[in-house]
Amino acid sequence: MKKILIAVIILTTASTAAAQSMITPTPRGGSSSSMDGFRIGPRLSSYSTDIDIDLFTIESGRQIGFGLVGEYRAGAFVIDFNYDHDPENGLQISDFLPIEFGQYSRDRGEASVGWAAIPYLDLQGGVRMDTISVGGSAFGGGLFDGEDFDYQAIFGGVRVHSATNRPFGVYGVLRGYTGTVDFGGSGFNSQADMTGWRAEGGFIIPIGESQWSAVPGLEYEYLDAQSTIKLETNRVFVNFVYQFPR
Repeated sequence: MKKILIAVIILTTASTAAAQSMITPTPRGGSSSSMDGFRIGPRLSSYSTDIDIDLFTIESGRQIGFGLVGEYRAGAFVIDFNYDHDPENGLQISDFLPIEFGQYSRDRGEASVGWAAIPYLDLQGGVRMDTISVGGSAFGGGLFDGEDFDYQAIFGGVRVHSATNRPFGVYGVLRGYTGTVDFGGSGFNSQADMTGWRAEGGFIIPIGESQWSAVPGLEYEYLDAQSTIKLETNRVFVNFVYQFPR
């Protein structure tokens, strides 16, 4: 979690500095896109994660998470980041008995650099860090007495979006990941390749004439560590994003 938070803080600071130094008022009659500028804001989500480990499936159940999103856009150049923290919650073994036996928590951060090939399409590439903790004592320790999964990956993807957010905007994101997951704890002490993909879509709804927008959306993610562990996450979210005046 600390590594992800530090990375997000550094990127946010750098993005803010870039926004302050590079965003200039658009001359009357200028051709700058209304999408240009720096945006940042908090994120609230309702998520559910299933973790398939060999013979059984662990379910987090529907839970509440929070995070941060940001984007800087200047012509064809685009950077963005997102961070999600899924707080510690009880787990269930869905294939056996619906009993709570332990805890689940997760921290996920992504940062990308992109190029707007056309006004409606961004090509993206970036890095991802993901830390998942699973623990419990209902079975007297053992496999679930503190397992950590640290996933580091690179990704490529596309983002399609409307050319303006007035009166509202729409967007969709598709990213593919390849990287390595480290298993640590009493049950696993190994490393494996992990690949996967994530799809996201939503609406950008300006709040009156203010600089704020509400961004409700949906997300689905699938990760596979050589069929040893599979993770599926679905998420309903709303971002509250502030755009700094140009």
